[in-house]
Amino acid sequence: MTAAVGNKVPICAGENEYTIWGFKNIVRSHAVNIINHDTVKCGGLWQAKKIAALAEVEQILCTPHSACSEAGLEAALHLTTSTPNCAYAEIVYPTLLVMTGETPSLLVKPLELKAGIMRASSKPRFGIELDEKTVSKYAIRR
Repeated sequence: MTAAVGNKVPICAGENEYTIWGFKNIVRSHAVNIINHDTVKCGGLWQAKKIAALAEVEQILCTPHSACSEAGLEAALHLTTSTPNCAYAEIVYPTLLVMTGETPSLLVKPLELKAGIMRASSKPRFGIELDEKTVSKYAIRR
């Protein structure tokens, strides 16, 4: 696999691409070494799996991006653990702040990061339950 600058510096992109058609162009042109699609932004787990499959055909790795929430990170973990060409799930700073207790969690039981490792839940609905009190603070009322 090579990218625009050769194979010495891996190129990772896609966190702000939203459709499988956009990813099709990136994948077919081999513009990147790693697809960094956001499981929430691209339309959910099913769309994310289709994008990863498209990349797998061209032997391109995926590292799911998950900047939207803890729920998005849990979805990215499930994508990573169930998809052969997904190496890691990316944790971005705002979610890390939740995991360290510096920002309130939207979940009844916050996700845990231990020694740099997270495990995908084996429970239904990604194993998450929203904390309605915290969520209500961010609800938009009409």
